[in-house]
Amino acid sequence: MIFSKKRLIPACLFFLLPLFFSAHAEQSGAGGYSRIISLGPSVTESLYALDCGDLIVGVSDYCIYPPEAVEKPRVGGILNPNLERYAALRPDLVIFRGKLDKVKDYCLSRNIDVMETEMDSIAGISDTINILGEKLGKEEKAGEVIANIHKELDEVKREVEGLSKPKVFLCVGRTPGGLSSIYTCSKTSFVSQVLKIAGGENVFSDIPTAYPEVSKESLIRQAPDIILEMRPSETFTKEQMDRMKEEWAVLRTLPAVRNGRIHIMTQDYLLVPGPRVGRAARAIADVIHSNPAGGEK
Repeated sequence: MIFSKKRLIPACLFFLLPLFFSAHAEQSGAGGYSRIISLGPSVTESLYALDCGDLIVGVSDYCIYPPEAVEKPRVGGILNPNLERYAALRPDLVIFRGKLDKVKDYCLSRNIDVMETEMDSIAGISDTINILGEKLGKEEKAGEVIANIHKELDEVKREVEGLSKPKVFLCVGRTPGGLSSIYTCSKTSFVSQVLKIAGGENVFSDIPTAYPEVSKESLIRQAPDIILEMRPSETFTKEQMDRMKEEWAVLRTLPAVRNGRIHIMTQDYLLVPGPRVGRAARAIADVIHSNPAGGEK
């Protein structure tokens, strides 16, 4: 569900919004953690990539990958942490993104280690995986995961080298059924960095806010060649897809609208800054460098 800025942020942004903090641990020991609560898809995916899934005793409501994570006990989300569930799960380490003061205070008052992470950049993803590897005794595995991420990204970068760089509007949220409360991302976000690697130019790259709300008028001024609407983990019929694309018709002067370059992307990894970021880069590259009449990727 998408909400207006004055009430709630779009649901897909719960795990996206960077809150300007560095990856670090508080009250951390030398390791030996055996009961971890992970409060974000990016953290959960990173833990599984490090072969630490068996250490996870609880995850946030938004963690859906890998499939094994779906079976883990749920502990609420960013706005509704279930602290009673925390108590029952007896964690020795809680890892999260964002300023979750309620969770942090709860943990520190009970001598539970906490780790705050910054993963809203390619560098931040690598740094966090490296820190997790050090804390959990998985340094070698962390090196392998990081190397694989950069290998995938470098492959995409080489494949699009020399191709034209279309102007792309990244839509990460809007009100269903219309063009209001439209959210995008700037160059400070990992999504924009992935687009650049994929050979596209973010039309709102220079906005200082990482995930700003933009107006229809500003979209007209930017005149994107392609619109990528990110709807991760959602399922649509062809009729629903067509209807969603038609909703952009009010901006018929946009090159993207005139030329039929509106793409609805539903892959679950698109907005998760974690080990599958290379897959996201490839998916975006496939779409923006495809034949304009081609189907969805």
